[in-house]
Order: sequence, then C-alpha cells, then structure tokens
Amino acid sequence: HNLKTPLKFGGELLKIELVLYEVFVAACCRAPEGGRIDIWYRIIPLADSPSSANLNQSPLCDRLLELSITDNGVIDSQLIAELKYHPSDELAPSTLDRPPGLHLWICQSLIQQIGGQLKLYQIEDGRVLSRLLIPIAKG
Repeated sequence: HNLKTPLKFGGELLKIELVLYEVFVAACCRAPEGGRIDIWYRIIPLADSPSSANLNQSPLCDRLLELSITDNGVIDSQLIAELKYHPSDELAPSTLDRPPGLHLWICQSLIQQIGGQLKLYQIEDGRVLSRLLIPIAKG
C-alpha cells in the first residue's frame, strides 16, 4: 500500500484513534521500565484473513489493517480468557469490571461494532500480543 495515500476506515476515525491509544497505553503499562514494545502492521485482503469468518463483514470494506503490538510485560491470564469468552454471569466479579480490563473490553466492543477484532494473547516466548484487525473502506 502506498503510505502517501491515506487509508479510509470502515468506522468513526475518532473511536479508532481512542482504541489505538488505549491498546498502546495498556502495552506501555504492562511493559517493564526500559522494556521493549514492538509494533507491526500489514494490510491484508479480507478474503486472505483466517479471522475473516469471524468478522462482521461489510460490502464497503475489502481489506484489513492488521496491527500487532507485543510487549514483554505481565498480563493476567484471566483477563485474556474473559476478553475471549465474556463471563456468562454478569454479576460475578470479573477482571472486566476495572481498568485495564474494562478499558480493553470497551475497546473490543467498539472495534467489533465496525466489523473488526481486538484480541490479546500470551505467546510462547512469554510476551503479550495485542492484535487489532480494522476494516479498511474500499477506494
């Protein structure tokens, strides 16, 4: 993709910016002082995404911006599980009741509303991966 051509996203830009901010802040807060945070991106055709079957696809979007952020901080495995499988008992205590879980859950909901995904993983080498898939509008 030509980086001089601005991308048009399939959602409100301000909400996307706020989600990016919250995901970056969470990674910075997790990472140890002087630690490393890696950020990668790529643009992938919607049809090539293995996650596209789980996305709320819009005929106005044909590509995704995949943004991956890794940090070597510590994350609660319960938070990862609750973001993946929202607790069925909404009255039970949850890591999604307070920050950072609450903020990440709100971000996940906003991204899902525009047809994207936000997922967190603990990868094999111990780092935390925050993965965003954001629909890119055609044109």
